[in-house]
Amino acid sequence: MFIARVAKGILFVVNLLIFVGACGSVGLAIYYRLHNAGLPMESVDIFAMVAGACVALIAFFGCCGAYKENTCLLTTYSTALIALVIVELALAVVAFLVISGRSLGPDITRHLNDMYDDKEINQSYMDILNTVQRYFECCGIVGSRDMKAFLRKGTLMDSCCEPKFAGHCMFSNAYKDGCQPQIKEFLEKNFKIIGGVAVAVGVAEMIGAALAICVKRKIIYEQAYI
Repeated sequence: MFIARVAKGILFVVNLLIFVGACGSVGLAIYYRLHNAGLPMESVDIFAMVAGACVALIAFFGCCGAYKENTCLLTTYSTALIALVIVELALAVVAFLVISGRSLGPDITRHLNDMYDDKEINQSYMDILNTVQRYFECCGIVGSRDMKAFLRKGTLMDSCCEPKFAGHCMFSNAYKDGCQPQIKEFLEKNFKIIGGVAVAVGVAEMIGAALAICVKRKIIYEQAYI
C-alpha cells in the first residue's frame, strides 16, 4: 500500500494547490466584478465566486479526512470535488462560448447608448461613464466625435480628457478611442482568464478526488485486517 501512503502525504499539497487556485478564481471574478464598468453583461463572475468559495471550503475536508483517516470525510470530499468539476467545466464552457459563440459588441453598444442618452438625468449613469472613460482613457461609444459624450451645455464630459483639461475638454485634447471596443477587449480577455482558471482548478480537483479515493481504499483495507 505504498502508493496509498504517498497519496495520503501529497493530498495536503494537492489541497493547497486547489485552495490557491480557488482563491485565484474568486480574486479574478471580484476584480472583474469591480472593473466591468457597471455593465450588466453576464453572471459568470458571480458563478466563479460561488464555485471558488465552495472549492476553498471543501479543500479543508480533504485535509481533515487524510489527517484523521476518516472515510466519511474522504467520501464527502471526493464526491463534492467531482460535483464541482462538473460545475466548473460548465463555467469554462459558458465563459468560452460568450467570447466565441457571439459578439459582445452589440450588447455593450446598447448599454452604453442608454447610459449616454440619460447621463444628465441619471447620476448613476454619469458616474459609471466617468469611471469608464477615465479607466479606459476613452470617450463616447466609438470616439469623441460621435456626440454621445457631449453635455447639454455643448462641451465634452470632463472625463473625456486628462484631468489637467478639466473644464475645457475639447476635441483637440480628448481621448480618441471609443469606449465600446475598449470594454469589449477587456471583457473578452477576462472571460478567457476565468474560463482557463476554471479548467485548471477542475484538473487539480480530479487529482484530489483520485487521491482521496486511494487513501479511503487503504483505510478500508487496513480496517478489514485488524
